[in-house]
Amino acid sequence: MSAFMERAFAAWDSLYICGRENFWERMRATLHFQHPAECNVTIADEWPLEPPFGSRIPGGEASLRAALRQDPDCVIVPQAEEMGPLLLQAALTGHRVLAGFDLTPRQVLQQLLGEALGQLATTQTRSLFFQADGLYVYDSDRDTFEQVSQFDGESFRDLTVPVEPPPPPPPPPLPPLEAPAEWGPARPLLPELETIFAPLARTCHAPIFGHGEAIAQFGGPPRLAEQEQWPRCGACEERLHLVCELDLSRLPDPQPLPAQGWLQLFYCTSDSCHHSKAWGPFSNNALARRLTGGHTTSLEPVDPRHPQKNVTEWLALTDYPGWEERPQLDDRQRTASYNLEEPAFLEHFCLDEVDREKAAAYFRNYPGDKLCGWPAWSQAAEYPACPECGESMRMLFQVNNDGHSEREPGYNSCHGQIFAADGNGHIFVCANHPHQLTFSWACG
Repeated sequence: MSAFMERAFAAWDSLYICGRENFWERMRATLHFQHPAECNVTIADEWPLEPPFGSRIPGGEASLRAALRQDPDCVIVPQAEEMGPLLLQAALTGHRVLAGFDLTPRQVLQQLLGEALGQLATTQTRSLFFQADGLYVYDSDRDTFEQVSQFDGESFRDLTVPVEPPPPPPPPPLPPLEAPAEWGPARPLLPELETIFAPLARTCHAPIFGHGEAIAQFGGPPRLAEQEQWPRCGACEERLHLVCELDLSRLPDPQPLPAQGWLQLFYCTSDSCHHSKAWGPFSNNALARRLTGGHTTSLEPVDPRHPQKNVTEWLALTDYPGWEERPQLDDRQRTASYNLEEPAFLEHFCLDEVDREKAAAYFRNYPGDKLCGWPAWSQAAEYPACPECGESMRMLFQVNNDGHSEREPGYNSCHGQIFAADGNGHIFVCANHPHQLTFSWACG
């Protein structure tokens, strides 16, 4: 990407930046020429509406080429790490640059200015730092920089070519790997792992959110039995929040419950209950139930912090247990799970990067909202016992409380922070007594 920008650099004639005006005004005031006309800087608070900048242009060389074809006098810099050196060089040469990314976050602004100063430190201009006609750069504090420039523009431009640092010496050769005897000779590993972990694989389904017909919902008004009042917390008597509501007739196979009615989870979001044992199973701060028979949707107002979001389909995924489940594995599975954490083990079997990722996935479970599969624990595995038969209950549904990556399929942040700490909440059901439902959350 940098090489492509350098080839296009000669065509630019001004500097165009979209972001915080006060920051860039200060930047323009402190990086200036003795002849200000040589540095043309345009400040804009919003993206221009005229083509080709009517909308944000995504990163990627193809997008940059397309933009240059429409307007050969500009370029879009799609990443913050590309912007710092180009910003400084554009200020010195009068070229035109458009920042194709959000410049609002404070850390982005600090990064751009810091990298611009880093570019200065790697050029021949360093020899001018302590000369009367040179460029002086100093820190006022960690968050802002002030620059004072005193130099002749023409002669200074000749000094702005970065000096290539000498290549680092090659690292010393690694000692030959001595694999433990129990690993055996190098051989195709993935088929072997598939055989070991196949019995542990479970199908889970992640919710996909949209605006079509709802087959489940997070937040919003609940369905209630006829003449039923909105459920309340057994501890503080505040109204319980509807976390999720799933149409059991629209769940993918295999059906965890009889395929009629609705699976509902209510939870108390009162601050007072966050300090009680609301996290544990069978507490009176939560209600997990199957609603059947006649019902009506409540018309009472809902908490605006948790607006209704509709699930329109389910995405099937293959789920594996996490490290917390090791005590219930057989010896071969447990040994393989520990080996996969050893880089030397993967190196011994000569796995490339793609195969290493496949191998690691055999002992990794999905962390987001999901139907069935393996629970994503925050600490140890804590399965509640059925109050009727004493058997360990099985996870029916997982609610992600904090989930940080929208790149994960099915991850949603729409239901906001529900529980008192980071982690996941789990609805459990007894395989022998499906009317026994409970909820608990695993805090981080």
